[in-house]
Amino acid sequence: MQGKADKGKIGLIKTTDLVDYVESEVPEIAERYFKRKQYPTTAVSGQGFPIGKTGL
Repeated sequence: MQGKADKGKIGLIKTTDLVDYVESEVPEIAERYFKRKQYPTTAVSGQGFPIGKTGL
């Protein structure tokens, strides 16, 4: 991801950021490699929390 999932550009990737990133990127990546879009199933429950750091 190289920090692309860090929506707030705060140097942290939160669970909610990761969900948003996957929902937007997977269809395009799947179409590029497999010639058809795929849509991940996601469910957000509770409050987001940091799961990774970026290089900021």
